[in-house]
Amino acid sequence: LRSNNFDGHIPHKICDLQFLQNLDLAHNNISGVIPKCFNNLSAMAITNKTNNFVAEYVADNSFFFNALLVLKGREDEYGSTLGLVTSMDLSANSLTGEIPKEISSLAGLLSLNFSRNLLTGNIPDSIGNIELMESLDLSMNRLNGEIPP
Repeated sequence: LRSNNFDGHIPHKICDLQFLQNLDLAHNNISGVIPKCFNNLSAMAITNKTNNFVAEYVADNSFFFNALLVLKGREDEYGSTLGLVTSMDLSANSLTGEIPKEISSLAGLLSLNFSRNLLTGNIPDSIGNIELMESLDLSMNRLNGEIPP
């Protein structure tokens, strides 16, 4: 859903998508706060990833998943490894408020990008619980306080 003209708030119903692995709402006109219920996105909390979902479909050659994902500032195409990737990109919107501490329960996220918003407050102390994180971008916000260990 990247780079559209979506506006308004992030709907709380999005938190019902427990199998969602990649959420990209970047480069829109979305405002409001980051929902605390993002901790319900349980597929983003899994740290022991397997590629069974994709392998099941590749085995019978019925179809193959491909997706373009922006991770670490680069757009790459993912095919057979798509089932192993979890990311959340809400960058370049007008999101306000604090980064909810509940986001830290998504221990399986590889990439988290909340850059270029209007976020305030501290970075949650528990952000380090996202143990698989390879890329974290919180730049160009209004955050303050210390960077947690």
